[in-house]
Amino acid sequence: MFSIDEPAPTMRGVNRPVPKGYRGHAGDSAPTEGVRALNTLERSLIQTFPPTFEWMGSKTDREQMIGNAVPVKLAEFVAAALREYIKDNCPGNAFFRPDPIRPVAGTDGRVQI
Repeated sequence: MFSIDEPAPTMRGVNRPVPKGYRGHAGDSAPTEGVRALNTLERSLIQTFPPTFEWMGSKTDREQMIGNAVPVKLAEFVAAALREYIKDNCPGNAFFRPDPIRPVAGTDGRVQI
């Protein structure tokens, strides 16, 4: 268990129950009565999956997928940073052409590139 005021720890591929007699975290402002393990939805939300994301497989499979996942928002951030880097540092990359090639119909009706 960790403090409610701290970032979430690494999400593991297993979801173990809270030990009986757990006394809480020193200085934690949250009550320890009724402390429980996070459910699958809560774990996936911490990993920034949308609440409507549909997980397939057994409970064990779903917990493992959530624990192994790169958080969605982290993946989006890394992808955006890579895109900007490639755009700025790889001239001539067809994916990032400033003026993409578009087919244009000529006066004779044939498509010209």
